[in-house]
Amino acid sequence: RVAYMCGYDSASYFTCVFKKHFKTTPSEFLAFLSSSRHQYVN
Repeated sequence: RVAYMCGYDSASYFTCVFKKHFKTTPSEFLAFLSSSRHQYVN
């Protein structure tokens, strides 16, 4: 969904570009953000 909102026609291509730029997959990045929020709140 995010890929299409960012103008990408292919979710797999978005994942490839994201991973090259951020050195992690979008799913791993979201998991990291979720765990960081829980650690910050606690």
